[in-house]
Amino acid sequence: MIATRASDAPTAFGYSPPSASPVATVANLELARRYLAALEAGVVGDELAAFFSPDVEQIEYPNRLVPAGGRRGLPEMLEAARRGQQVLREQRYQVERAFADGNTVVLEVLWVGTLAIDRGNILAGQELRAHFDALAAQAVPPKAAPKPAGFVSPRVWGERVLHSAFAEQAL
Repeated sequence: MIATRASDAPTAFGYSPPSASPVATVANLELARRYLAALEAGVVGDELAAFFSPDVEQIEYPNRLVPAGGRRGLPEMLEAARRGQQVLREQRYQVERAFADGNTVVLEVLWVGTLAIDRGNILAGQELRAHFDALAAQAVPPKAAPKPAGFVSPRVWGERVLHSAFAEQAL
């Protein structure tokens, strides 16, 4: 485990690449860390939108909070983040593994959310846990610089995202 919270993790999750040009690698890992830390801090609205391209698509697989799963664009993602503040008292992202090579970032994450309200048979104060992997390719800090010619706008933080998640009630 790297850290129990993304906000407590070292810059770029402590990764120090062996390559001669580690700048993009470290910058993309740091972008991923800042994003997870922002989620932990409850960031919403424009501050959260700054992490995404306007045509982002989030794929959420069925879980205890969203049993049907779903696909969301940026407006729906921002609304879900706002609504999530009413449902969750706290959430943290425990990054188990982080890997980057240039513009490709892979994270293995344990998400832990503490409910603020009763949700079905899960009571306020109980924790939910979800394990997920995230893969982002062509990660670039949004709004930081003009996109290069021929750049295809990424989904989530990358061109391709593999994301699987399941949530379980804490024992």
